[in-house]
Amino acid sequence: MDKSIVEHLHLWFSNYVSGYYSNDSDIDFHIKLKEAHTLRVCSNILSIGQDLGLNESELCLAEITALLHDIGRFEQYKKHRTFSDRKSQNHALLGVGILENEEVLVNMDMKERNILLDAIRFHNIFRIPIDIDSESLLFTKLIRDADKLDILDILVNYYESPEAYPNLSVGEASMNPGYSQQVLSDVLNGKLIDYNNVKTSDDMKLLRLSWIFDINFRYTFECIKNKGYWEKIIKSLPNTEDIRKVQKMILDYTGKKPHSGSIP
Repeated sequence: MDKSIVEHLHLWFSNYVSGYYSNDSDIDFHIKLKEAHTLRVCSNILSIGQDLGLNESELCLAEITALLHDIGRFEQYKKHRTFSDRKSQNHALLGVGILENEEVLVNMDMKERNILLDAIRFHNIFRIPIDIDSESLLFTKLIRDADKLDILDILVNYYESPEAYPNLSVGEASMNPGYSQQVLSDVLNGKLIDYNNVKTSDDMKLLRLSWIFDINFRYTFECIKNKGYWEKIIKSLPNTEDIRKVQKMILDYTGKKPHSGSIP
């Protein structure tokens, strides 16, 4: 894997996405939103990889993984007008299908191609399959962390100033306020929250907080901690005894995490 393949795929990506630009302001906004998100995730994954000491070939594969991880989002939004997989289709599997049908990866080494497709296929799944091979697991963890870093940044800005993002679809807008006891119980017990259990806008925020249990690398964890994302999400939730318990749990958990490369 070398830079020439990375440059070729960046060009392909740019041309592919530009085909979705539209005179419809809603479609155009969300297509460009995901395009910008993708490029920031590329930067994030390189920072994580460099912190881990990955070699040049591994960094190239990591960058391509980030570049293509959301390739299904563009067709998803054009067709369904939503980024909700529950309301449309799984964007990761849609993306894998697009890459295979358009033979985008034909010039890649077969082993690297399979790692890439595994990472894309599993980047949005609730839990990574336990039988995944070690190399696919590494790149799946890399893209999941890099993706979360940018999503959390977007969401925290939205929670703090929703009026500044009138067109942003984040999944919460149509939901009722309040939180479910099952979701609250899960996060207090250190469990990831399943999207299928989310019923309210505050459930969705608690789901974001549960991502703390799905961070894989020191660099990601320290970035999130230093930027205060968890505290800012908690601030956007109701000031109740339940949420104060969540806040204490988050503070206790972040204080105990190790300062080494990978987080078990």
